[in-house]
Amino acid sequence: DGAAVQLPMFLLGSEGMALGASGVIFALMVMAMLWAPENEMDCFYFIVFTFGTFEVRIVKLGAAFVMLQILFLVLYGFSMSSEMLHVIGAAIGLPVGIWMLRQNLVDCEGWDVISRNEWLQGFGILWSPEQRRRLQKKGDDHYDPVTAALATSNTAPANKNIAAMTGTLAARTKKPAPDSMPTKRAFGLGKKASSPALVAVPDLSAHPEFNRLTFLLRQAIASSSAGSAQPHYGRLESLNLTRGVSDQVLMSYVGLLAREKRYAETLPILNRVAARGGDASNQARLRIGQIELKVNHDSKAAAIALAEIHVDPKLMTEENRKLLAIRDSLLAQTTV
Repeated sequence: DGAAVQLPMFLLGSEGMALGASGVIFALMVMAMLWAPENEMDCFYFIVFTFGTFEVRIVKLGAAFVMLQILFLVLYGFSMSSEMLHVIGAAIGLPVGIWMLRQNLVDCEGWDVISRNEWLQGFGILWSPEQRRRLQKKGDDHYDPVTAALATSNTAPANKNIAAMTGTLAARTKKPAPDSMPTKRAFGLGKKASSPALVAVPDLSAHPEFNRLTFLLRQAIASSSAGSAQPHYGRLESLNLTRGVSDQVLMSYVGLLAREKRYAETLPILNRVAARGGDASNQARLRIGQIELKVNHDSKAAAIALAEIHVDPKLMTEENRKLLAIRDSLLAQTTV
């Protein structure tokens, strides 16, 4: 950055000089916009006698600073000024940040601006053929039909062919054999329970808040902080975006709430997972039954939830046998 600024000034015979780190800071800011656009900054403001803090995405904060410098240049002329030095710094940071991404010199865990925008990957100058092959191989190696059918935008299939396979799988999902399903009539609760069809989780990545909020929710869950996770989940709920969150994330959040004995808050989440009919639906129904029976003391509601648990005999495993044993034990308690 120093060479880019000082060398032209020297060759043009200017007596001016540049001193300070602000140009380099603008370069680093642009690199942060490329590498972590959806991360947030905590900002402090002071206006007259009013002050406080607010959160803003790095890409928005950085863009605001760069646009201000360009605005000042337009208003006051394109001379060698502080604003020009800042714009030069930003112009240097842009290719350096892209080059480091393309050369795999920085690991942004898939949250950089190129990884998050598939259309940018079509430009060879931004995304190398090796990166495309690696992304394709990663999708092929980790493809799992159930996970793919329930995937969020962060774990979505890497290409259209896999996405098509996912849709075909959801369309062909079979109901378990009737003999393998418990009945409500057996527990005095009416007609036979039906097996819900598999409901694929919608891809809401186009929504401006979905990726950011799910990322923050996962971070809070990973740090075992229910207090931090709650506002992010509440925001997703208020925006009607929880329907796009995977069952795995929802069940992890349920476990976090359960450890703090906040059982009432887990029931709507568990009902959502159970209604989808996915791989985690039986575990969700089992937890609903436990909460209704042990916490709410509602034997009828517990029996209804437990009676919906079914396992295909062809997929019987030791884990499923344990699940059915727990179900049967709880059902016996509902009839007492």
